[in-house]
Amino acid sequence: MKITNKDGEVVAESPTVVGGDIFRAEIEETQASSELRSAGTVPPATEVTTESVPWEIAACRRYCETGNMAGTAREFGKTIYELNKLSRTLWWQEEEVRYKKDSATMLDATYTRVLDAALIRLEDRIINGEVTGVNKDGSERRMPVTASVLTRVADSVFIKRQLLRNEPTTIPGDTDRMNILAEKLKALGRKDGSYAAIDGAITEVRPGNDD
Repeated sequence: MKITNKDGEVVAESPTVVGGDIFRAEIEETQASSELRSAGTVPPATEVTTESVPWEIAACRRYCETGNMAGTAREFGKTIYELNKLSRTLWWQEEEVRYKKDSATMLDATYTRVLDAALIRLEDRIINGEVTGVNKDGSERRMPVTASVLTRVADSVFIKRQLLRNEPTTIPGDTDRMNILAEKLKALGRKDGSYAAIDGAITEVRPGNDD
């Protein structure tokens, strides 16, 4: 191939390629592939195949999503009787259990993300204070958290931590025993004001001179 300028002079000449155009084979192969694809013989290379499931499984999944058997039957053009009959089969029940397990896993992951975000912000408020506004320089205006709020947060977090550790949230002690004793005295006083019983012992209460 010769390359000439505007005056017709040959300024360059490409080397001769043995066997013709080196791109001819690729071009012919591309054209042939395109013709076959157009005729439907060869599927397009970029075609994405999607999961194809029987309508029974699709109906089962749809019912698990909506919880509406009648709506699912209308959507798939079936009767409620047909779907109720399918729902009693083993494969339907297994598919339903699988779907609910996957949903519970995703829901648990969502709750975990929300809880983590809430705890991070709660810790920030406790350390740096509550945001009450924005200063002129664009920084956040903060106010220290009050002692009453800190007490409620500490009490709630303590209970949650104890439950997570499978440990008791309260420690029985003298206070509980005194409360039980007080309830016994109140009950006996309502029955007979002249006697009081403590741990099974009955004591007579005699009126004094002031009574």
